[in-house]
Amino acid sequence: HLISHLVEEGGPMSDTKLSPEQISEFKEAFSLFDKNGDGAITPSELGHVMKQLGEVCSKEDLEGMIKEVDRSNSGDIDFSDFLKMMDGNDTSIGEEMKLAFGIFDKDRDGLISPEELKALMTSLGEKIGDGEIQSIIEAHDKDGDGKISLKEFETMFRG
Repeated sequence: HLISHLVEEGGPMSDTKLSPEQISEFKEAFSLFDKNGDGAITPSELGHVMKQLGEVCSKEDLEGMIKEVDRSNSGDIDFSDFLKMMDGNDTSIGEEMKLAFGIFDKDRDGLISPEELKALMTSLGEKIGDGEIQSIIEAHDKDGDGKISLKEFETMFRG
């Protein structure tokens, strides 16, 4: 099992603070970027996702983004790189988290609404129903306002 291998003693993520559930959620998120399912996010795949999110990036920009998290210098982001980035051991994670939050928060009101979450997931090719969206919101909406704040968003990924 991939997750067990990653977190077992001596595995690439043995020093992680992430739970197996969080790692599983990240695997799902990773697969949204890894369009061809080869286990790596290439500059082209990253560009495709960024374009769907309304961001047009040059080849150099995309390569620069990958270089920031590509610990193996392979020119792409493998799942281990992706997990390290999401784990919070990286000092730039706060900025990356705000950036990711901003992609979801289309109206810039500081909250991710169910509609914003569904629109983004749909634009990434995920077929997701209103019930599933509601479940995600309910699972992470600690203040009960029906939306996800930046703090709740960070908690979603950091536990």
